[in-house]
Amino acid sequence: MLRNLCEAHSELKKLRDRVFAQLYPDSALARKLKRFERVMGGSFDERSFFISLEHAYHHVNWAWNCRNKDEQRAIKCAWRDYLAWEKFPKEFKEFWPPPSRCQSKPREPYNGKMSLTLSRIALDDALFTIEEIFRLVGRRHVSFVSDYELKNLRPKVKEKFANQMCHLYVCLNRAWNQRKVNRVGGIVTSAAALRRHSYFPRAFVDLWPKRMRGVKSES
Repeated sequence: MLRNLCEAHSELKKLRDRVFAQLYPDSALARKLKRFERVMGGSFDERSFFISLEHAYHHVNWAWNCRNKDEQRAIKCAWRDYLAWEKFPKEFKEFWPPPSRCQSKPREPYNGKMSLTLSRIALDDALFTIEEIFRLVGRRHVSFVSDYELKNLRPKVKEKFANQMCHLYVCLNRAWNQRKVNRVGGIVTSAAALRRHSYFPRAFVDLWPKRMRGVKSES
């Protein structure tokens, strides 16, 4: 569980830095990333945002879905388990889009213009939440956990861990859903919009749980 959260934290940190560079192109970080992208032959756009966030979702989903699984089963990881554990958790049904929003096929990401201010805030909050989860189990910071350490690391308060994971999903969902929301001045939005932005994005159809796919096929 902690190893997957560590992987998710690493991916989200890279994504947050790239978003920051887009918002502040004259910053030292932006210049550093531009040099890196020239070497690697890539640039930041909506599709790369999608790929990075999907990777983070994959590890966060695993962290939750295999939290109570047998250790040896998790290590062996049969293909059926792999496909099941990477899906958005059924325990967080409140974040499933309503049936009316699952009827049409999700649009593929495209190289459209993004207003990333709210996404950057959501990513910062997601990183902080993962750090809070590590502090919850007695770690001062997010880092790789050895087999020896894992034996002594267990969530001390299950309810608090579940609440932190719930908030983490809200942050990830809003990071994608608010990528084109432009707010001038104070960042204010309606309660209805916040609720809509908190739904698990339809774009990540490969990570939909079966029941959510069932809603789509029935409609």
